[in-house]
Amino acid sequence: MNHIHNAQKGILDRLMQCLLREKLIPYKEEEGAINIELSKDSSIRIGVKRKFYLNRIEISDVSYILSSGTTRIETPEQLIHLLQLYGLFPESEEAAVFSRELQNSTENYQLSLKEFSKRQKSWLPYMEQYDNPISWIHQLAVENETFSPLAFFEQLAVHGHTLHPCTKTKMGMSLEEAAVYSPECGGMPEIVYAAVHKSRTAASLLKGTEIKTLLFQQNDALEEAFRNELDSQSLDPEEYELLPLHPWQAEHVIPELYYGELQDRLVVLIEGIKEPAFALASLRTLLPAAQGRKNPYHLKTAIRVQATSAVRTVSPASASHGPKFTQLFQELANRPDFPETLILVKEEGGIHFKDQGSSDEREKNLAAMIRENPEVYTDSANGELAIPGVALISDSPFGNGSLLTEAVRLYKNSKDSGSLEVAAEDWIRDYSRLLFQSVLPVMTRYGIALEAHLQNSIPVLKHGAPVKLIVRDYGGIKLYNKRLQKTGLEFVFQMETHVEALNAEALQDTVSHAIIQNHLGELIITLVKELNIKEEKFWEIASEEMDLVWNSLYDDPDAPADRQAMMERELSLKSLVGMRLKHTIDNTYTKVPNPFAAVKEGGSKRAELQN
Repeated sequence: MNHIHNAQKGILDRLMQCLLREKLIPYKEEEGAINIELSKDSSIRIGVKRKFYLNRIEISDVSYILSSGTTRIETPEQLIHLLQLYGLFPESEEAAVFSRELQNSTENYQLSLKEFSKRQKSWLPYMEQYDNPISWIHQLAVENETFSPLAFFEQLAVHGHTLHPCTKTKMGMSLEEAAVYSPECGGMPEIVYAAVHKSRTAASLLKGTEIKTLLFQQNDALEEAFRNELDSQSLDPEEYELLPLHPWQAEHVIPELYYGELQDRLVVLIEGIKEPAFALASLRTLLPAAQGRKNPYHLKTAIRVQATSAVRTVSPASASHGPKFTQLFQELANRPDFPETLILVKEEGGIHFKDQGSSDEREKNLAAMIRENPEVYTDSANGELAIPGVALISDSPFGNGSLLTEAVRLYKNSKDSGSLEVAAEDWIRDYSRLLFQSVLPVMTRYGIALEAHLQNSIPVLKHGAPVKLIVRDYGGIKLYNKRLQKTGLEFVFQMETHVEALNAEALQDTVSHAIIQNHLGELIITLVKELNIKEEKFWEIASEEMDLVWNSLYDDPDAPADRQAMMERELSLKSLVGMRLKHTIDNTYTKVPNPFAAVKEGGSKRAELQN
């Protein structure tokens, strides 16, 4: 298997689709192709195998055409060089940085494919005993109470973000380190712990007053190591808090950025313990392996590594607001109109370094979130498994297409659906209902736009059927107090944050991008590619389920506006490459045809790319 070629093509395809979808280059559509005119006698031809809704296409090849002959474009670097040569792509410093990010993404994608292939070979013998990998993982969970199906599935996410060309970017981390720390490589980082003097910390907790109390609950040896380390240096353990560190951060960032505090023993690395953990899909979030599924928490750590578009530190705003969001969500969950199918993972605690000079860089690089383990909401004995959405579009451990198709096969057998095509349609109906029932009422009734894309969403499947939706990570949500006030509540922001929405459009854009384009759309495209089912049918089914949810919200004054926004002829899609070229993580958007509007109008809006 040519991992180099597959990695180059995967990143090239993502880049090309972004350039077209975000209207960053001029082009013309032809029969079975898209043409980018470079000059009078030169062009780039993009072979199109298939078109999908949401301006998505399946690319067969990309070629540079001259009067003297044709050359295949194989890499993102070749494409950008050509576009720059003809003045169609900027030559700014931001563009140079972006080019380096693409190269890094390609190198890491190749590594991911190579390492995942090795792991997949080790799983294939289990095909002799189990006809479906989901059944195999369920059996492991039944037999071993510490085995974590969630961690296993998180580490299947070999392809990452299907739209972003920087899907595998890990700027700052070497390939050797990526092989050790990346989830798709089976990464098992060893958590490092740091004692930090309380005068240099700011903490927010759902219950209690100390982060270290939470951390001690997951490992009896941790408290002993903490006290022994501080006692050995004649320091008072009662004066110190405890933070989990990613080992990469402990090696590369802490010694330099907190040199003075280490010298003054305001920050003390605990030498007596290093805790093996599973690297989860976000790279920086870790599950201590000893208790696995029974561990009470997932630990979201800070790493000064750029993954996709952002450096994955933990902001003081996230550390402060996380538990407070959870307090709000718990109040709302007690209301009779809160969705029964939705579970919002608790942020039990957040902590960050408190810099005397208010250095944001220092405050966000020594920080962590203590998050409830989502698997507390699954009943393995009753057939339930928590599967992160991003794993569904990943490769099956047994090599039979995607994990999503494996789930549909399991669903078919449990429901006696007849054909796989019928089972896929029924599965999409059940899943759409679950997704819309869970997310849309929270936006409309409470003014909270959950960023429920595939990485933040954990559907719970029972024998393949979606029955519950767990949502985690509130760093990218939007909260609009004007709507929340309908419940008699108001959220008091502790500091300035992009989470605070200033209008309803911010809610609608966040939800539509997350659940339509970066969630349901991905699942539908995966099934269309693998099962050759008409895409329109899936969107028609999903549209029917969305209508039922809007009808159930008839009594809310904000429902008509939200319904109209989700039915507009165009939806807002994050301008992923445009944001990189502006070197910003502030969301900017482009417009794409809305599949729900298209099916209502009875026509196809598949990849009608518009300049």
